[in-house]
Amino acid sequence: MSVSQDLYPLLQHVLFLSHDTDTGGASFDNVWQNSPVPGIPSTLAESLFCDYDMPRLVSEASRRGVANRKTPKTADGGRGCMVSDLNSSLHSLAERLGLIRTIYECHARDPVFASWCQFNPAIYPVVRGQALPPLTEIESIVSDGGAVCVLAVVSGVEREDIGGVDRLTCMLETPNASLRADITDAQLMSDGYVVEGSVVLVQGTLVHNSTVFLAKYIALPPTEPRVPGRAHVMKEGIIDSFGGLSDPVTSAHLTDITDLGVNSFSDTTTFVLSDVVLDTQAGRERLESLFDRLVDAPMIPTVLVLCGNYLSPSTSPVWLRLGEYKEAFTWLAGLFSRFVDISNSSHVVFVPGPDDATLSGDVLPRGPLPPAVSTDMLKEVLARCTMAHNPCRLRVLHREIVIHRDHTLASLRRHIIMDPHTPGARVGGASTSPEDTGMEVDEDEAQGTAELLCNTLLSQATLNPLPPRCRAVVGQYHHAMSLYPLPHVVVLADALPQFQRKINYPPEDTSCENTTSIVSPGSFANGHFLVIFTDAPESCSLSEI
Repeated sequence: MSVSQDLYPLLQHVLFLSHDTDTGGASFDNVWQNSPVPGIPSTLAESLFCDYDMPRLVSEASRRGVANRKTPKTADGGRGCMVSDLNSSLHSLAERLGLIRTIYECHARDPVFASWCQFNPAIYPVVRGQALPPLTEIESIVSDGGAVCVLAVVSGVEREDIGGVDRLTCMLETPNASLRADITDAQLMSDGYVVEGSVVLVQGTLVHNSTVFLAKYIALPPTEPRVPGRAHVMKEGIIDSFGGLSDPVTSAHLTDITDLGVNSFSDTTTFVLSDVVLDTQAGRERLESLFDRLVDAPMIPTVLVLCGNYLSPSTSPVWLRLGEYKEAFTWLAGLFSRFVDISNSSHVVFVPGPDDATLSGDVLPRGPLPPAVSTDMLKEVLARCTMAHNPCRLRVLHREIVIHRDHTLASLRRHIIMDPHTPGARVGGASTSPEDTGMEVDEDEAQGTAELLCNTLLSQATLNPLPPRCRAVVGQYHHAMSLYPLPHVVVLADALPQFQRKINYPPEDTSCENTTSIVSPGSFANGHFLVIFTDAPESCSLSEI
């Protein structure tokens, strides 16, 4: 296959893109012979990008659009201080609220979108000429003014005595105003979790001679699919909304890359394995068995993503287990040396788990594994290797992939305000589901839980909807957790069974390019893994050994 020479510089930046840093990132030079796609040169050192440098899309209310506001560069290469400050944390919530409001208002007059997101006009009344209910600013609400719909951030949930009756209240906050709301009898109209820090639509009334807003219905905001989301940001002149393209590009360039990938590389695959435990005999045998089958098939991965946790659970502090990490990765280097086809042809990406020893601790976005435990041992046997951050972003030709390995579901459940399984609202969100009590989980229930998690994250346009006090995030880099606009594939490597959900809009368009797949690969400890195809009618395949 031949490729036009004027596409070479651009292809060097779109073949493989991953979340990496100079400190702790293990990136080794490619050569033309080691290129993972025959006929195209790739220089891995030029192809890596950091989520800190990805576009930071914010709302501009003056023109009802979005803009790319870059994080200021600093002397350490653009990453800045990893200690979050108060202002950046507050701005992160305000930016997410503004972005979701802009998305909502852009589709307010689109009846097809309203039907697609299943808004019920009988519950949320709409006005003439609009398909979605109009929004009212909090500062504009008047008592006895009838039912209104507000979009705000939920916070400060507590029990309060109102008129001698114990009621559950919360604060509805926007950058300009706040309002105490009574949510005791409110009905949740969405299949998702309302947690601390969620952006929600609330319909209700301001009671006469009262400062408390009586909420009747609460819903999560609608998710903007990939196609209109991409069109929205490209209309604002933001061509590369995913990030990683260091050279100036145009929409025509990206179209060329898409056509090139769709038409020419049907055998390009990305394997994602979660919970790759390297210090147990069962885990090692399972990984060796998979490599044997890949070589025998033959089906050598173009990209092989190994997600932690890399060590089995222990009561010892993780930083006292560095010797165990070295021993585990020494064994892994020996395994790769035995499977030369994989070590020479695959780009291996390591995404640390929530309990792994990382450079940033338990703060999102999570840093890579320290170089001392892995880099030197793998450098000799792997042609292409990346010690990635978490979340990790990959661009494999035209396919955009976001991989997040965390205990997201458990974090959300600790701060639930409302969920579809429990009528009414509650404080604290202490879940009593079987998954949290250690009981056996019914498969249908587990699939339903995964569906709720997907709906929650997509509606909030982020991998972490919780405020900083509930889940530590470096505020100035909160955009590293963003899911706007949606990529082709979102991999949620959580404590979930294998799961896949597709979002396509318009509904009749099921092509891979216009579809977002939200996937849980399952645990490799159970033999489960995920295969992502660059060009196939079914772009994701849930597999097992």
